[in-house]
Order: sequence, then C-alpha cells, then structure tokens
Amino acid sequence: MARPKMIVRLYELPDEPVATYKVVRHYQNAGIRRRTIATGLTLEQAQAHCQNPETSSRTATGKVARARTRRVGEWLDGYDVERSR
Repeated sequence: MARPKMIVRLYELPDEPVATYKVVRHYQNAGIRRRTIATGLTLEQAQAHCQNPETSSRTATGKVARARTRRVGEWLDGYDVERSR
C-alpha cells in the first residue's frame, strides 16, 4: 500500500519564533527584589516603555515615581527577552 503524500504549506510556518519581552524594575538596594512590570511585549513596546523618563528614578518627575524613590531609593526599568515555554 502506498504512503499518503504529506503536504506542507510553508507560508503557514514562521521562519523563527517571535520573541516577546518583559519589562523589569531594578532597584539599587540589593535587599529589594526585581519586579516584573509588563510581559508579552514586542521589542518596540519594551524599548518605548524604557525610554520614558518616568521609568527611572534619576529622570522621573511624577508624584508616584518621586514617592517610590523616597521610599526605596534609586530604581530603573529595563527589558529582557522572555523565556519560551
């Protein structure tokens, strides 16, 4: 009996898995653990978040960010590639 032919539609297969990124808040105080702020972002979204002046204690001028800096010391948001599941 002949084997059935397999048809592969290459246009449906991605060349590479799409990477997603997460934004993580880092604290200078070693006693404070990093905190994930956002997940599932594109590289452009993660970069845009981190370029906002309100995402670093050194450049933030907003009320919430200044209160955070008084409470915990220096901090900043950075991004990293998420691990695949």
